[in-house]
Amino acid sequence: MYTLFNLLLSIISSENGIRLLFKYGFIGKEGEPLKCQHCGHTKFKTIVVDRIGYTVSESKEMCRRCDKMVGYWSYGNWEL
Repeated sequence: MYTLFNLLLSIISSENGIRLLFKYGFIGKEGEPLKCQHCGHTKFKTIVVDRIGYTVSESKEMCRRCDKMVGYWSYGNWEL
């Protein structure tokens, strides 16, 4: 099934693609996930991937409904 996410993903490397993700409410101003690109759910769970001491250095956000990854945070920045 071709979804809005697939369309956005195909142009995500462009600055316009980032604007569209923001416009449709998938990401916030800092690039943080706001809505699942797969099912539209807005509740996430955080899974810590790596720590430096007690500080989280990498984590991923997973959708609570469909269990797909919606964002990856690494060393202070969000990755799409």
